[in-house]
Amino acid sequence: MDWVVRNIPSNFLFSTCDDNMVLNLDNFIMSITETVNRQKPASSTCEIADVFPFICVFSFRRSDPPSRDTNNPWSVHSQLYPPNVLPAHCQGGFYTTSVSTIRLVIEKATLTKVMSLDAVWISGIMRQKAGMDANSVIAAPAIDYPGELVRYVEQDIPNAMRKYWTKYSENLSKHNAFVRLR
Repeated sequence: MDWVVRNIPSNFLFSTCDDNMVLNLDNFIMSITETVNRQKPASSTCEIADVFPFICVFSFRRSDPPSRDTNNPWSVHSQLYPPNVLPAHCQGGFYTTSVSTIRLVIEKATLTKVMSLDAVWISGIMRQKAGMDANSVIAAPAIDYPGELVRYVEQDIPNAMRKYWTKYSENLSKHNAFVRLR
């Protein structure tokens, strides 16, 4: 993320996803466009350079207790994170926000203990420490997608990825997938 904020313009979007997530790019563009439209006031433009929400493409959680079970690979020891409730956050998988938002959040990285739940740490804890309220992390808009937005692949990942990318790319070849949002 440090590289991103030093090298990518603020009005660009930043996405991160696990290596077993397959994105339907057409539907993702629809989701981002819908989010931008919801962010801008009537008869005004919303620049991506403005503080832009974290869009939880895979899973959004309003408030979860952290797991304290040491057998759970996603557990968080109470010495690392004492509160009994996590702030609103994206739960792994895939999320997107603006580079300007990442810049705000990354400034708090050196002041916050690192935890293995990187999506929770970044979109929840560091976001909160940056002064961004719970409304600055949202689920991907529930709109009428033609098919799914994202697919989580658990088994035979190489073949499953190939299968879904082939399926999802059918529509992409019909038009230019590059979209500039304003």
